[in-house]
Amino acid sequence: MFLMLWVGFVAVATGQAAEVYQLNLTDHVPDPTLQKPGVPVDIEVLEPDVYVWTLPDGITQTLTFDLSKLGVDLKDFDEFRFDMKPVDGPVLLHATTVGIAEKKAGHEKKTVMHEGESGGVSSWYSKFKQPIGQWTEGRFDLRIDDDGSFLTASESHREGLLTLELYSQTFGKQGEKKIRRVFIKNPRFVKRIINVDFDLTKVEQHIDSDRVTYTYPLELKNNTQQSQSITLDPDSQKTLHFFHVTNPGPDALSMVLEPHETRVVPIRVSMASNKAVALPALYSERFLPRVHLDQNPRQETGVYPLLGYRPNDMWAVVPMFTRISWTPKSMQAFLKPRTLGQPVIAKWMPWVIRSAEERLKYDWEIPQNIVPGHIANYRCLDCRQKLRQWPYKPLDIRNHYCAVCDKTFSGVERMDQAAVQLNYFSMGKAVRTLGLAWLLSGNDAYAKKAMEILLVFADNYDRMPYKSARSTSASTRLGCNTLLSSYILPDLAEGYQFLSSYAGLSKASDQKVKQMLIAEAAEVARHCVLYSNMSSEAMRARGTVGIVTGYWPLVGKAIHGDFGHHELLDKGFSEEGIGHEAGAYHLAAFRAANEFAYFAYRNGVNLYTENLKRVFDGSVIAGGAYAATSYETAYSVYRDSLYLPLLTEERKKQAANSAEHLALTGILGIPEVSTENVASAIMKGTGYIYLRKGTPNDYREIKLNYIKYFDRTEKDRFSTFFYENQKRIDGGVNRMSYGDRNVHFMYATAAHNAIVINGQDQRETTGELLAFHPDVELPVAVIQTDPHVPLYEGVQQIRATALVEDFYIVFDKITSEKPVTIDRFQYGLKKATVQNTLMPVADDFPYVAQKEHDAITNITGAPSEKLVLIDFENGMKMKLVSDKSFDIYKGETYGGQWQGDMDVTFARMADSTQGAFLAAFSHGTDKPLPQLQIISNSPHEILLSIATREKTYRININLPEETVSVTHVGNERKIPNTETSEQAKD
Repeated sequence: MFLMLWVGFVAVATGQAAEVYQLNLTDHVPDPTLQKPGVPVDIEVLEPDVYVWTLPDGITQTLTFDLSKLGVDLKDFDEFRFDMKPVDGPVLLHATTVGIAEKKAGHEKKTVMHEGESGGVSSWYSKFKQPIGQWTEGRFDLRIDDDGSFLTASESHREGLLTLELYSQTFGKQGEKKIRRVFIKNPRFVKRIINVDFDLTKVEQHIDSDRVTYTYPLELKNNTQQSQSITLDPDSQKTLHFFHVTNPGPDALSMVLEPHETRVVPIRVSMASNKAVALPALYSERFLPRVHLDQNPRQETGVYPLLGYRPNDMWAVVPMFTRISWTPKSMQAFLKPRTLGQPVIAKWMPWVIRSAEERLKYDWEIPQNIVPGHIANYRCLDCRQKLRQWPYKPLDIRNHYCAVCDKTFSGVERMDQAAVQLNYFSMGKAVRTLGLAWLLSGNDAYAKKAMEILLVFADNYDRMPYKSARSTSASTRLGCNTLLSSYILPDLAEGYQFLSSYAGLSKASDQKVKQMLIAEAAEVARHCVLYSNMSSEAMRARGTVGIVTGYWPLVGKAIHGDFGHHELLDKGFSEEGIGHEAGAYHLAAFRAANEFAYFAYRNGVNLYTENLKRVFDGSVIAGGAYAATSYETAYSVYRDSLYLPLLTEERKKQAANSAEHLALTGILGIPEVSTENVASAIMKGTGYIYLRKGTPNDYREIKLNYIKYFDRTEKDRFSTFFYENQKRIDGGVNRMSYGDRNVHFMYATAAHNAIVINGQDQRETTGELLAFHPDVELPVAVIQTDPHVPLYEGVQQIRATALVEDFYIVFDKITSEKPVTIDRFQYGLKKATVQNTLMPVADDFPYVAQKEHDAITNITGAPSEKLVLIDFENGMKMKLVSDKSFDIYKGETYGGQWQGDMDVTFARMADSTQGAFLAAFSHGTDKPLPQLQIISNSPHEILLSIATREKTYRININLPEETVSVTHVGNERKIPNTETSEQAKD
């Protein structure tokens, strides 16, 4: 992709299209299809072309511009350019438009290009470093964007409209402000004059006993019919210290580009080798060349090369002078004594050999003219059952069999494409498994088969089709997007490294495979997803390829670059070590970061920093860490006894991944740990609460949030999740495949166990902690809405949760300034049985979320007085009481990634200014649900009674003092084993 230097005048006298169009941000027009209700845009002009945009409560705002009325045709421009300076906290600027897809011809490749049916949507995010309180240059290339190739135009994407959305972001630190302000300066559309670019795969490396040298081919192109006098500054930010520029020299270089001339200028940096060996391996320095137009009346700071419209730094890296290379003999000698000390290793080695033997049976090939598709589409068209998703052997990419339905599907393009992607996954796994098996056994058949698969990729790579060049996430060849390619690259690279001493590896094959790996890693590098699981996976992929191939610029960028390994660990996890979406993506980002650290550690580079330890520690506190990644290498580095219970659990499970960590880098003998009660925990930076009761081998847990949501598909605060021994026992409409028809319902508040007001979704704001009582026997947490910025305008809510004996307890109090309809949604798993006689509701039944999408259908309901009992198919039982009458309803919906059938229940208080619900849940116990009573519900005190067979518990919430206390006494009466609504009306 190319960058531009821009002409500093608004229009040319000949009447041609404007070279620069200055966008007045106050020219935005209200649009009800785009503007969030009740969130007016707060933007003002400070001085000409300088604006301040404010989110007073951190709630997203949208600007809409009718470009056709402004006389702007985006096809006449190449770029939207601006400067931004966030204050108060981080923000994200998102721009969308349609109608310029055909212009997106940048980043050309020599292959068949498949654009898909995107509807011409273009989507850009401000995915570049934005230091708080500093101005940062922003550039949105109109020819290329983040993910437009995957988006379909909707009513909110009409041709001629440009939308700018401003989002608040949080880093998960205590005391972060809700308010967000960003200064935006000089927003404009521009037409390019000079292109500036370089090819990351064309860097020349020269490393010998004298010097370490890197030469970057910087390409300059004059797009005009006039000569352009320019100045080139190779190290414009003066960031080189040990390395220095040797050509074209350390000083600025002046030149003249003739009309339409393209010139390649070598930028060469080097360091004496005797100085390089004194520095740590992979020590890196970045530098950014800038080009200035000498005759530019509105020149700013010059223009630099971009990578996916982010600054594309050049990197000078200290190589790994000593490379580790295993042979079968050295690997077997290393492992022999370790197998005696740890049975898990002795079982792991034969497992690898058996897996390799299975892969020897088959031959793989690259299908012609089939773009890989997302694996989410590999489902039966009738029952939605997973087909063979992780096969050892190649799939028949034209015929797809469902064992459940006993049907074969043919001629279904998306299934064919998904099968291609799954074959690529299998090929990657096969290379790594075969390479490792060769080291463990010395059987050359494994090495030969691994090389055959690698060469299948390498020989066909230039002809392999990809989805789109217009999207930074869609131009990889090994996957339908950069994330899926990032899953495959480490397997290919690590497997290739296992073969480094294989005698059958020719020089030509070696070079061909390296070129393929580097080319795909460079494509992955184009896509940026800030501090996320995708960044972690991409970093791992680029860094692993760089280390294996010795292509050091890839490693420098992956470890030390913007959103690279070190920065991701610093900014991508809260101060408590939890990722910004702990329900799903924390574990994914953590696993990728640890797997890369583990790989680097095996190669003699220690990336187990204090920031990474923070993530290991936070994962232990949040629970379920060993389900995500191995702690074996981390314990060998940190020696923290906090990890011992997880290591014990890992070795019991004997998972192949953790067994490998143990075999190659782990400590064989660890101290035994005693079984203690699990502890409840709170993370005040992210607002995550984990109520736990029991022992590590048998415990119950409630997860609750009030600041950050656990998963972006669950945007709601105050949601509760019930677990028994790490397995979730309640339900909800969680992650669906993005291509499904009803995908938007997963974001709705009514799709989760939450309070819904007037059928609307919660506003994207945060709540507050009122009290936390982490008692071992009876943990309690109480959270409330922010009085100034509640989840619903004019509505306040308190939610309290507790674990009482074997029961999950949830209490809600809602007060409103005006009468509203209050719904309390509760999902189980699959079907629900309500112990009331339910009748179909009228066609005009009000306030059913997403009814236009048939998200909740076949609704039945009935009055319930003050109590209802519900049984869910998986054995979870629910009792719900209130201090006033309510109605109970049940509907049919879908949940999970594949839209499996699911019932939803909701209790409703219509036309109410206040309401309260107290619920108890059981699972896996024969004890009857407790008696529930809301004894007091005043503005000052909430007093709840939970009476079980053994005791009567009272939870007292003091609202003015923001405290909670728990008392209990023995019961004098026996509670019946069964209970009906009539029996429980007390």
